[in-house]
Amino acid sequence: MRERCGGWPPGHAAGDGAGEAAPASSAAPSPAVGADGDALLVCGATGVGKSEAAFAVFVREVQAGATAAYLDLDQLAFLSQPPAGDPGSHLFKARNLAAIWRTYHAIGARRLVLSGPVPDERAAAIYADALPAARITLCRLHAGPAALAHRISLRGQGRNSWPQPGDPRTGLPEDQLRLAAAASAAEADALERSGLGDLRIDTSARTSDEVTDLIARHW
Repeated sequence: MRERCGGWPPGHAAGDGAGEAAPASSAAPSPAVGADGDALLVCGATGVGKSEAAFAVFVREVQAGATAAYLDLDQLAFLSQPPAGDPGSHLFKARNLAAIWRTYHAIGARRLVLSGPVPDERAAAIYADALPAARITLCRLHAGPAALAHRISLRGQGRNSWPQPGDPRTGLPEDQLRLAAAASAAEADALERSGLGDLRIDTSARTSDEVTDLIARHW
């Protein structure tokens, strides 16, 4: 495949993949200038339910007749390590986001639903800068430590309602799942202290349909 692609991806040796460095992609993204519309970005700690809720909102948009698009930010940067100078690969993801939104917009999409981790205002600004003509609503989902631990345990058993392809938590032993749950609770606590987002929804005691209703009503 690499021979057919003419040396793609850049920054990788044409070997067996061992020891490859992540591509250098810390440059600022080329924004999707002129690609207007309404964008919803659903964020929150690991296990809070952002992918499930965001995709459900997208499905409702399509069922209502809108030309809508859905993107998972993590799936815009499948990297084993972030590029140099780009913690969290946010600049890299934003470059891909801008390029894909330009393409979606060109064929008529005016509603964009996104899900993924947005740890702070800096990361939120990177995505906003990539979509300068779009009206962006940042929705942060929250859940308490017990709810997060339960959901991450289900993911470890492969029993979660939203099966993530290649979920790194599937099959982990309980002690590692407990560590992942503790890290997620700390992440949720940091997001709470920051007050990030235009809309905050606590998912701890709500069904996925209830969460979707609240997001859709506000957006």
